Amino acid sequence: PYGSLPKNWARWKGLHLNGNQVVLSYRVGETDVLETPGFERRDGLAMITRTVQLTGQRTPHTLLVCEDTNGIASVVGNIGVVRIGEDCVAVGVSHGRGAFEAKSNGRLELVLPALNDSRAFQISIWRGRTNELERFSKAVTAAEKLPNLASLTNAGPARWTAPIVTQGKLGTEAG
Repeated sequence: PYGSLPKNWARWKGLHLNGNQVVLSYRVGETDVLETPGFERRDGLAMITRTVQLTGQRTPHTLLVCEDTNGIASVVGNIGVVRIGEDCVAVGVSHGRGAFEAKSNGRLELVLPALNDSRAFQISIWRGRTNELERFSKAVTAAEKLPNLASLTNAGPARWTAPIVTQGKLGTEAG
């Protein structure tokens, strides 16, 4: 069941390094995807982020955003939640459209509608106590302006500016 996907399903295009940011580039069906991972603190909450820019998405897509087979998935307002006892993993989306769907076995999916132009959005993932979900929801909506990921695929500042000097030496052994 595992291995490479057919090229018409998904194709890895590479990664781009611009300063301290990496941009992953791949294609899903007919949709070009640029994505950069991140870590942010908002309102004292630590969250992992995935900033995604889609181009050419002419059909709806479903994205698995969280899964814990020991958890119970639900949607609370605009937040997707997987509860694990007193704790939860919460997922929110800013700067974009889409709807969370809770599935069995602790699966949480984000359904993205078809769109003809390019769009960017950010997924924020946080783990904490269920009594802090409202705080997380407010922190998601406070996300700052998203970077233009396409501009980060161009060459960034030089990482090594000093010249590298080497000197070759011929081997002394036969062969």
